[in-house]
Amino acid sequence: MTTHQRDLLEERILASQLIARARAAKLAFRRAFRESAVEPHPAQSRVDVMTRAEEAYGTIRGRLRELQDDFRALDRGLRAETEHSVQSLLHLEVARGACLADGSSPAPFQFLFASARVQNSLGHQARMPNEKLAGLQLGHFGGFLKRSWRANDWLWGRMDGIEHLMRVILDEGTVTSLTPAQRTQLAALAFPDPEHARPDEIEALETRWNTQRASINISGAHAGARTEFAALLADQSSPHRTLACQQALAARLELRVLREDLRRIAETAADDLASGSSRISAGAFWSNRFPLERASPPDDQLVALFKDMDVGKEAVKDETSSRLVLDVSAQTAAVAAAVFAGDRGGLPTIARSALGTIRAASLAVSRLVRLLAREPWVGAAVVAVLIGLLVWAAVAKNTLLGALLPALALLVVAGLLSLLTIATSVFEQSVTTVSRIAGFTLFAGIPIGFFFATRGFHWDHRGVHWFDAHTGEQATSIAAAAAAVAGTAAVARVVFGAFVTLARRAFGAKPGHGWIRTVLLIYRAAVIAALGSLVVGFIIERTLNRHPGPGRWVAVADEKRGTLLIILLLAVLVTAALIEELAAWVRRAIRTLALALKHW
Repeated sequence: MTTHQRDLLEERILASQLIARARAAKLAFRRAFRESAVEPHPAQSRVDVMTRAEEAYGTIRGRLRELQDDFRALDRGLRAETEHSVQSLLHLEVARGACLADGSSPAPFQFLFASARVQNSLGHQARMPNEKLAGLQLGHFGGFLKRSWRANDWLWGRMDGIEHLMRVILDEGTVTSLTPAQRTQLAALAFPDPEHARPDEIEALETRWNTQRASINISGAHAGARTEFAALLADQSSPHRTLACQQALAARLELRVLREDLRRIAETAADDLASGSSRISAGAFWSNRFPLERASPPDDQLVALFKDMDVGKEAVKDETSSRLVLDVSAQTAAVAAAVFAGDRGGLPTIARSALGTIRAASLAVSRLVRLLAREPWVGAAVVAVLIGLLVWAAVAKNTLLGALLPALALLVVAGLLSLLTIATSVFEQSVTTVSRIAGFTLFAGIPIGFFFATRGFHWDHRGVHWFDAHTGEQATSIAAAAAAVAGTAAVARVVFGAFVTLARRAFGAKPGHGWIRTVLLIYRAAVIAALGSLVVGFIIERTLNRHPGPGRWVAVADEKRGTLLIILLLAVLVTAALIEELAAWVRRAIRTLALALKHW
């Protein structure tokens, strides 16, 4: 809560109290006015209404003067710090008074600011909403990105709801008015005996109480959590009594919430990883520590995992290069194009016409990106087919194929960018397994080899001559420089990662993972720059007819060869799909066999 909000809340509470005093004065005036009608007057037998009113007013004149001074002070404070005034509060009071069925004066009330700005009774360090709730991002629509974000926000909603509920039920007045029997019952609820709770629950509650003893000024030998808690409730002079009572009862309720919902966060984080989310996010590392193989982890372990859970601190920028974001973004773009291109999109006719023109292309790109995000091997085969169609359309003399050239180029570019993002995700993880070492060697070796082959040691003069002749010397030089940057970024990822691993093992340091995302960004940008330079140089060379060649590219457009090419590429697509299905079947069979052996 900001200072401005806190000041306004205090002034609203003061205004409520002043209004209650004004209502009490009104009731006193009414009572005095009625009593003057039944008591005989010493001067005359019949008193007129004005005289009765003046006498009744005399009984409350002092109160009204005090209220007037207090209202003036409140009005000055409101006008100095906010745009409100006492007059606005009086307007509200008149409306409420006119709608009341009876003339009774309502009791003074207090405002409860129920939000995520509340301390957790189990010891989690998050205090602010942006530290707890991941769904606050993207205009409170961030929860649609990852399932683990929605599960995390649901858990925090229940936890913070318990905190506020305890503040409402067990306020200062309630705790003060407790009888000895009620204090004993509350102590039994907060710290149950073995007959009414599990041993691990009792141990977790005792551990949490022991960590709070110093903050509530309890010292000396441990007398047991229940005994110390009951003694604290009986201590009328303790300033920590109410807060300790609220937190002790909230801790037990929150333990039950953890048993129900904490596993769900770990499961949805694993689902997000399977859907292509970033493998270096806080939720990914945290879910790997959660014992999903255990049906019911002990409560102390759940509390420790809960304290370390930082899913709410994940940011959208950390997922910008993941397969999951590509999938969701493609769906969002396609849906948005379809909505705004319609008659009810709210856009002018010219804008809707232009948007309707690219609607089909956006839907096709969305389908391709979603396929790449969910089935990379099948998507890669589709991109290969599209590349073949693009080459055919570029060199063929067929008018229909030429008309499809812009759409095919858009699909190929989107597919290649998605493939690059997916393929380079190997850099997110430590290079320890054989498959990761092979992937790193490939993605680091290709740009380094290209640099040395074209502008480095000139190992192969024929390769240098071919690139200079077909893409231009300037384009080749730019591509070589970008390749050198990409290779340097790949090597830096491994070298710096090794230092981070050594520091973690030697000193227990826990550095962040932002540097990995920076390295990935540099590598991908350099690769895109290198490929783009080569493509632009090739197009320029061909457009200027500097190297018409013997017609090999044009020969590809031959009807028979082109048909054979498309059939071959379609065969690759079908083969990739079969391989993907076979791999999925093998994974399911291995998982089923592992479960059977475990139960056996």
